[in-house]
Amino acid sequence: MERHARALVALTASAAAAALIAVTVAGPALARNRDPGVAFKPGTGQSVIDWNRQLITIVNTPKVQPPAIHPTRSFAMLQAAEYDAVVSITHADRPSLVSVDAPPRARPDAAADQAAHDVLTALYPSMAPAV
Repeated sequence: MERHARALVALTASAAAAALIAVTVAGPALARNRDPGVAFKPGTGQSVIDWNRQLITIVNTPKVQPPAIHPTRSFAMLQAAEYDAVVSITHADRPSLVSVDAPPRARPDAAADQAAHDVLTALYPSMAPAV
């Protein structure tokens, strides 16, 4: 079980790092070509991209990111929380760490947004008003 947890954390950190690199390199071009209505269409994943961009902004803000903590940790926590929130509602897979109780009509995108918001405000309380 511990080996699986370490593998999941490593995989999530790798995915977060890849997303960080991709958004940093391609971010300006993506922002210009983005359909503003896409963020509100379920299943597009735009919300996850938007939360990643929010976290990129946070970690690039001077004196906000603790120097002893690598930013990929924050990305891994963000992605894991969004994943657990969505699969808790859709039952498409087992949550990796936390299962969320939700009413039958709960929206997976709203759950992912709430999870992302909660993680970022917990990790970066000074940035809570911006989040």
